[in-house]
Amino acid sequence: HEDQVTEALEELLSPFLEEAERLELKTLFRAIGRLIDDRQARIDRTELAHLQERTADKQHQRAKRRKFKQLRALMVQFRGGVRSIFGESAVRGYLGLDQATGREPVLLLRQARRVLQRLQDPDRPRPEPQIDGGNLDWDRWIAKLERPTRELEEAREGQHIEAKETESTLRAMHLD
Repeated sequence: HEDQVTEALEELLSPFLEEAERLELKTLFRAIGRLIDDRQARIDRTELAHLQERTADKQHQRAKRRKFKQLRALMVQFRGGVRSIFGESAVRGYLGLDQATGREPVLLLRQARRVLQRLQDPDRPRPEPQIDGGNLDWDRWIAKLERPTRELEEAREGQHIEAKETESTLRAMHLD
């Protein structure tokens, strides 16, 4: 049994033996110490990488929340303006908003994209105002909604990339 243990130890520790060293008790302890140092250095590197990934992920989450709030505020404001000038039928029929403004990013993005698509469609006639002299600068609202919609989409994509990188880091933390 001793030979098998020696062979297994030699195989495990041979990368940590220096050229002139043989596997003796004193050498064995030095090689085990180097093995432990090597594994600890690997753990330290992967923990640092994981911490950096988590920090980046939190930054992306904060940015996404901020962009979500900005877009949602604009959508609520725009929807209210359309409702007051053109009526609820324009909100539902023209804008295609048949439910409350999204309270989570996926729904809000879907709504914003639908609104932008409908506003930019040259074949869709604009609704008639229900109040005399009422009007809305449609092009201005398109411009106001485009950037935050794009930014929220990019923030969501960035968060998905960060999640994949974090997953890779966690896999790397499992030692060989």
